[in-house]
Order: sequence, then C-alpha cells, then structure tokens
Amino acid sequence: MLEIIQFIKDYILGFFILISILVFVHELGHYLFAKLFKVHVESFSIGFGPEIIGWTDKSGTRWKISPIPFGGYVKMKGEMITDNSNLDTEDSFQNKKLWQKALIVFAGPLFNLIFPIIVLVFIAFFIGIPTLTPKIDTILPSSSVVQTLQKGDIILEINNTPVKSFSELQNIIMNNPNASLNAKISRDNKDLSVRIQVAEKNNKGFLGVSADQSAVIYEKYSSLDSLKYTYYTYTKVFSMIVGGLSKLVTGNISSDDIGGPLKIAQMSGDTLKQGLGAWLFFIAMLSINLAVINLFPIPALDGGHLLIYLIQAIIRRPLSLKIQNLLMQIGFACLMLLMLFVVIKDIISFIK
Repeated sequence: MLEIIQFIKDYILGFFILISILVFVHELGHYLFAKLFKVHVESFSIGFGPEIIGWTDKSGTRWKISPIPFGGYVKMKGEMITDNSNLDTEDSFQNKKLWQKALIVFAGPLFNLIFPIIVLVFIAFFIGIPTLTPKIDTILPSSSVVQTLQKGDIILEINNTPVKSFSELQNIIMNNPNASLNAKISRDNKDLSVRIQVAEKNNKGFLGVSADQSAVIYEKYSSLDSLKYTYYTYTKVFSMIVGGLSKLVTGNISSDDIGGPLKIAQMSGDTLKQGLGAWLFFIAMLSINLAVINLFPIPALDGGHLLIYLIQAIIRRPLSLKIQNLLMQIGFACLMLLMLFVVIKDIISFIK
C-alpha cells in the first residue's frame, strides 16, 4: 500500500499534466480547423466522463475538464454519422466538403507533429541541452593514458583548443589516431599540462576512458543551432518511432517493450525529477508517438476516418451509415482490447 501511495505522489500528478497537454494540443488542431471551415464546435473536453469544471464561450462552445484523463474530444455539430438532423445547416460538419472534413480530422495528428518542433527549439534555446563535461570517470587498464590521466581529471584543452564537452573530446580523439597530443587538465583544482598518447581502434583514435555521468552541464544553443538540433533530433526520433511501430505491427517486437499508462506515468515522473528540459523532451517524443498512432488506418482513430474519406473519394459516393457504423464498432473494440492488454501488462509489471 505504501508503494502505491508513493507511486501516486511521485508519478500520477506529472502524468495527468502530461496527458492533458498532449490531448489539448491534439484537440486544438481539430478545433481550429473546424472553426476555419465554419463548423460549430459544441464542446471541447480534456478527459472523458462527467464534467468537473467548465465554461461556455461567446460562440457557444462548452470548454470543460473531465475526470478520466486518457484522452479528450472536440464535439462538432452534425459530426456523428448517425446524426441526420443537422446535415442541411451550413455550420454542420457533415455538410462540409470531403477535403474540408479530411483536413479537420488530420489537424489533430498534425498539431501533435508540430508541437515537438516548438518544444525542442524552446529546450535548446532557453533551457539548454544536457551535455556531459569532459570529466574522466573510468580508465581501462589497457588504455594508452592509464599512466597519464586519473579518475576525476577534467580535460580543459587539447592542443590549445578548449574542450567544453565529452563529445568534443571524443571527436578530437577519433580524428587523431596514434597521435601524441598536448592536453591541459584540471586535477584537484590545479591546472596541469600533460601529453596524451592516442591509440588506434578500427582506424579511429581511441583513448579507453569514460565520462563521469554525474557531471552534466546545460548548453544553450543559438537560434540557428537550435533549429539544427531540432531538425536532427526530430528526424532521428521520428524514424525510430515509425520503425518501432512498424515492428509492432509486423510482430517483430516483444510485447515486453509495450508500455501503457502506468509505465508512461513512471517515465514521466522519472524525467520530471531530471529537470524541466528532460520532462518536456519526453512530452515531445510522446506527442510524435500519439500523432503516428492516430494516423493508423484503424476505424475510430483519425487515420480510420481518413481512410473512409479516401474510399469515398475513390468511389465518388458516401459509404452507407451501416457500413461506417460497423467499421467504427470493430475499430473501437480492437482499441479497447489493446488498451486492456496494455493495462494488464502494466499492472503485472508494477506488482512484480
């Protein structure tokens, strides 16, 4: 019982905030594009279930917060495929052109894809990227510098070039195999000059030392470097996520690698303890995940709706309400089974 209380204290609050941010961003995309095409939005909800708190704006949209945090929704006039009463009104969703409806649906995942770009730029420019300093932790017994460097040494310069991070040190070493380099180090708060003999491994320089993982600095980037960092990080993470989800679909990934609400909550709490930058980075990565998953061509997801619109565009007529309802029911059932499976795995892992 104490473990559960501690878990709630350490992880649940951060998880609720995280999910609320992601849901708000996603639903805001639907909302803004609905307003762009003059569709009346009846309600905008963060969470499911009965309303806890809410207000109605001048346009008649009810903004509310509900207790079940695993999602949210934007309810538009005439949105439900069984709702025939509002089809003829100009501000009805069903009365809009097919491409307009598709854009409204696509806007949710689109905003989840754009949001991480803003977050990554913000982190790089205002908070800084966590970077390991060139402080030495362990030295291999076979290292070429075992007699020269000691644990705790900080590399300040190599050949009169300042070294700000361990990654910079690695780049210098890799580009100088079998070289003898002049180094300025700090040891016990004293600056010393030493000679570093670089070894060679796989045609690259090799030193045989590791960084002190606790020696971290936050390096703020310029505007241009922030954009470069964002582009590199975004494309790398996006490809990893798409690759991982592809393996999940094809069955080439273990079910042990699938995380549900409890695992996400735990990771959210852990990153929050590491600082605001780490927590925001985690949110950005989850936002990309949410966008990609939502674009899966599964009825009840945004991708499922887009698939139906694509079919209707090809056959040049709407699918019957009976077929649309059947597809939605099948998709919803699949999602519920997957959610149940993930939650059960989460609970079992937490109990262990």
